[in-house]
Amino acid sequence: MSPNGNFLCHMGINYAAGTVKEIRVYAIDQNTGSLSLTAVYNDIPFNGATLVIDPAVKYVYIPEASNSTPAFSRAGFTVNPATGALTPLSGPGISFSNPTAGMTIVRPQ
Repeated sequence: MSPNGNFLCHMGINYAAGTVKEIRVYAIDQNTGSLSLTAVYNDIPFNGATLVIDPAVKYVYIPEASNSTPAFSRAGFTVNPATGALTPLSGPGISFSNPTAGMTIVRPQ
């Protein structure tokens, strides 16, 4: 769930679609708590199960372990503050020499 409580991001595998890795974004109704699906992103390059949302709800990061490259990296997205829509970050990714089991984002106050 986003730190501001407006969105829920779910990362998983859609076996009905042939094991497509996907992220589903839901808007959270602040009065009832009900969820409304706002977006589905398919073919997300991840093998992990961690999704981290920036405290300011500007970015989403996913540590990814790639079996096709020797390095481990992360996928990043910007977040639309009104809809929760995700847009892939442009530019080169960040590579790590070891797998990342999790991530923490610290934003100075």
